[in-house]
Amino acid sequence: YADVVNTANISALAEKYKGSDGEKEDVLEAYTKGKGNMDVVYEEVMLSNVEVDDDRFRSIIDAAISNGEVESYKKYTH
Repeated sequence: YADVVNTANISALAEKYKGSDGEKEDVLEAYTKGKGNMDVVYEEVMLSNVEVDDDRFRSIIDAAISNGEVESYKKYTH
């Protein structure tokens, strides 16, 4: 188990995942599931950290709202 789950493998996965289309899909799915509740986004999106990812996640969500990909929820906008 230690040969599979270790710091190096987790770092490699994070490098591939962060900024990927898969992460974007996960962010938008969690945003929709939580109806704009960012706590749900950070609970659902793997390897996420509010201190590191907040601006990037909000950019993804804002762009998706602007192009009609997701709904603008009051919980997010206020």
